[in-house]
Amino acid sequence: MAKEPLAGECRLCGQFGPLSREHIPPKSSLGSSGYAVTVQSGDEYFDRRPGRIYQRGFHAPVLCEQCNSLTGAWYGGEFARWSHWGRSLIESMRREPQPLVSAFRGYPLRIAKQVVTTMIAASSGDLLTRRPDLQSFVLNREEVAKPGQMRLTGYLCPSRNGRTTGVAVAMKTGAEPHVLIEFALQPFGYVLTLAGEPYDPRPVDIGWFTTCGYSEERIIDLPEIPVLPTHEPFPGDYRTKDEIRRDALECMLREDGHADPVAEAQRILADGGGPTFFAAHGEEW
Repeated sequence: MAKEPLAGECRLCGQFGPLSREHIPPKSSLGSSGYAVTVQSGDEYFDRRPGRIYQRGFHAPVLCEQCNSLTGAWYGGEFARWSHWGRSLIESMRREPQPLVSAFRGYPLRIAKQVVTTMIAASSGDLLTRRPDLQSFVLNREEVAKPGQMRLTGYLCPSRNGRTTGVAVAMKTGAEPHVLIEFALQPFGYVLTLAGEPYDPRPVDIGWFTTCGYSEERIIDLPEIPVLPTHEPFPGDYRTKDEIRRDALECMLREDGHADPVAEAQRILADGGGPTFFAAHGEEW
């Protein structure tokens, strides 16, 4: 006997009723081969829990059937084309340093609306509490944002690890907190700034996507878009694996009371002693 669909409050329209399983992002954007993605929260990281592995994208029962169907029909197909283009760009960059890939020709507003839908679906309701305007922006396919209304940025994400933060606060000594929501799953990562300024300026502005018309076709060429890994679950953290290991090594040396942990970490890494040092401290390399 078929299971009854899970009932709850739709994160997009707010109505209570049966919920459908929302693929985040749409399953059609993942490509024919697909892949497993690990989504790990900050709490899971600190508790040394591995996070959850999803086959062919992150999915959860969070949207009602009507919202899932409408957003999928309005925005899903274009987002899939955009994602396939981004994946081909990453693959070309792996083969040659300066690949010749044609610019994407399509509908920027549809892409942006699917990104915002994904962020709403991946959050726990706190995004619409802060930004109630996003509900009508998504549910009215013709609605466009005013210039500067959406502080949306993007980057190429080559990592197999996904990242979904919900509304998060990044803190840095001496700086105003950066309130944001970030979603990353190969081939792109997206950051919506809600307050403050990003600490890392490398993700490029794609807020102009939200000011285009629903049927307005544009050529999207982002020559300055960076390639940023997402190995950790923390918002705005784009360190490479080597940088993560170096920072962890410096931290362990400080805990050991070393007089110059920065120089000593560089020496250990240069001599190839990192794995042994990590093992001695009960950490994985």
